[in-house]
Amino acid sequence: MILAQPELRAEVASGRIEFHPPLEDIQWGQASVDLRLGFSFTKLKRLPGVKLSAAQGFRHLAAAGFWDTMKLVERDQLGNRQAFPAT
Repeated sequence: MILAQPELRAEVASGRIEFHPPLEDIQWGQASVDLRLGFSFTKLKRLPGVKLSAAQGFRHLAAAGFWDTMKLVERDQLGNRQAFPAT
């Protein structure tokens, strides 16, 4: 069943659907919600001339330092939401 935004909001208000942490206004779509699945972000480093293979598994790539990981918290020490910086 697909619910429109007013129906979704009514289900959340009634407690039949729950989101933890509660959704912010920006996360509501016409008939959907945008979910956040975590606070850890990984980005491959630019390595000119290097070819990577996952044939041996990602553990070997991680040990070689081919990417950077950034861990955010939901709110900083001033209570503001953290956002992934634009590149």
